Amino acid sequence: MNESKIFGIDLGTTNSCMAVLENGRPRVIPIDGNGVVPSVVSLRGDEILVGRKAKNRAAAFPEQSVRSVKRRMGTDESIVIGGKPYSPEEISAMILRYLCEEAARLEGHKVSSAVITVPAYFGDAQRRATMEAGKMAGLSVERILNEPTAAALFYDHLNISSDGAADSRGTADTWKHAPISAWRSARRYREESSTVKTQNRFCWT
Repeated sequence: MNESKIFGIDLGTTNSCMAVLENGRPRVIPIDGNGVVPSVVSLRGDEILVGRKAKNRAAAFPEQSVRSVKRRMGTDESIVIGGKPYSPEEISAMILRYLCEEAARLEGHKVSSAVITVPAYFGDAQRRATMEAGKMAGLSVERILNEPTAAALFYDHLNISSDGAADSRGTADTWKHAPISAWRSARRYREESSTVKTQNRFCWT
C-alpha cells in the first residue's frame, strides 16, 4: 500500500471508522482493536484522548469530555472542555487526526487523502464544517460523500465475478467517481428525505 491511496472515513455521531480499498474489496482499518472507534474526546491536562480511552474516562470526567459532536457541526456553538472553548470543527478534527495517526501506525505510511461520509440531510454549512475539520486534521478531503451513496458503493464492491474472484473495479479512484448504478440506488433514499438539498455543491451522488 502506498500514500497515494484514498481512505474512506465514516465520521459518525456515536462511532467512527476508516477503510481502504484493496484488490477491489473494502477493508476496515482495525483501529482500537476492531475498527469501531467511539466518537468521544476527553482532555487529561494537555493530553487529548480519543476513542475508547476517552469513552472510558467520560463517565468520571464529563466536564472534560465531549461526545456526539457531529450533531453540532455547522453551528456557531462553542464546546467547553476543561474550561477551554472549542468549535465543533476542532473537536471533529481531533477525532479525524486520531484515526489518521492510528491508521498510519497500522498501515505503515502517512494518511494524507480521504473521502468523508455525511448524512444525506446535511446542509451546506454542515458539509463545509466537515471539510474544514478534515483540513484541520491535515487531510486533503477529496470528497464529501452521502452515507446512502457510500452504502451503495460498498454493496457494489461486494459483487463477485463469475469465476469467484473479486471484481477488478476496486481502485482508489472509485471513491472519487461513483458509478451510475450507485447513484440510482441512493436516489430513492434522497427523495424520501424532505430535508435533503439535492442542489448542494457538496452533495456527491
